[in-house]
Amino acid sequence: MIKSYCFGIVPLTFRKNDWEVFLVRHLNGGHWSFPKGHQEKGESPKETAERELKEETGMEVICYLDHPYIVESYQFQKEGTLVDKTVRFYLAEVTPKYSLQAEEITEGKWLPLRSILDYVTFNEERELYLKVIHLLTA
Repeated sequence: MIKSYCFGIVPLTFRKNDWEVFLVRHLNGGHWSFPKGHQEKGESPKETAERELKEETGMEVICYLDHPYIVESYQFQKEGTLVDKTVRFYLAEVTPKYSLQAEEITEGKWLPLRSILDYVTFNEERELYLKVIHLLTA
């Protein structure tokens, strides 16, 4: 088994008295999720999350929300090997304009907070989205 760790941002903007969330559709697998990626040497987790956000969407963090990070964990098979993946996501208000990284991302869209549940592919994703909704509406 291989252990894999990634870091990402839950991209948020506040419009019309409610939160909107940005999702990206990944070329590899075609599923929707938040921007994320692997840490490069010398980067902190937040630096990794910010770099991946910038690379995948062209967005930048304006400010982090005063919430703890949330964790998504799941397993999958890659070339016959089990991968145990853990992703730490930080909630952040970001610049709303975007330009997508064509090498990894096929689509991106701003959605009303509760609409992200319509884009669930995996059970772990549903749990992640429900945590985000709970944190932002509590």
